[in-house]
Amino acid sequence: MHLDEVIELPPQVEILAGNDHTHVQAIEVRYGNATFFGTQYHPEYNLFEMGRLISARAEALVNEGFFDSIAEVKAYASSMIQLHGDPDSQELRRQLGVGEDILSSQIREQELRNWIDYIKEV
Repeated sequence: MHLDEVIELPPQVEILAGNDHTHVQAIEVRYGNATFFGTQYHPEYNLFEMGRLISARAEALVNEGFFDSIAEVKAYASSMIQLHGDPDSQELRRQLGVGEDILSSQIREQELRNWIDYIKEV
C-alpha cells in the first residue's frame, strides 16, 4: 500500500505537506504556465475501496508485519467492506476503531476541499 515513496523531486516541485511516514504527502508542480497538485493520501477512498485494496495487498501487508496472516488481512478487509454497507453498526465501528471522520465523506474529504478553495483564492 505504501511501498512506494517519493525520494527525489525535480526543481519545479514544492513540498506542501509531509509527516513521519513520508516527507512528501502533498506537492505543487509548476510546469510552464500551469500548476498541478498531488497528494500521497487518498481521502476520496471509502471503506469499501480501502477494504478491496487491503485485501489485494494481503501478502505485502503480512510481509511488512501489519498482520500475522493473509486470513487475518482478509477478515479485516471484509469487516471494512461490511461497515461500509452498514455504517451504523456499532460493533464493527468498535472492532475497527472507525468513527465519523472515516465514514462520512463530508468530513473525510473536507481537508482536500479546504485546500482547493484556498488555492482558488490565491
